[in-house]
Amino acid sequence: MVERNATAAIYLSRFSDGLAKEIKGWCEGSCDRGAFIATTEENLTAAVRFALVLQRVARLRASSREVDVRGVGSELMRIRVALGHVTKQGRDGPGASARRRAG
Repeated sequence: MVERNATAAIYLSRFSDGLAKEIKGWCEGSCDRGAFIATTEENLTAAVRFALVLQRVARLRASSREVDVRGVGSELMRIRVALGHVTKQGRDGPGASARRRAG
C-alpha cells in the first residue's frame, strides 16, 4: 500500500491456496495506511463493493457531518455476515449445504 500510496487495498489470489490457511477465502483488516481485504478471484466483486463502502464510511467519519455511527456499524456487520455466507458457500462449492443436510 505504501509503494502505491494507497489508502485501501484488495489482495487477490486466484484460489484460496494462494492465501494463508487462516484466511480461507476472505479476510479483512486495517493497517496504518487504511483498510485491506484479502480474497479469492471468485469474491472480487463483493470485495470491491465492500472496500468502497469502507472508504465511504471512513470519509464520513472524518468529515464534520453528523453520522449515525451505530447505524452504519450495524449495517457493516450485516454486510460482513452476508459476505461470510457468500464466501463460505463459494468455498464449499455449489450444493454443499444441501449435501451436509442430507449427509
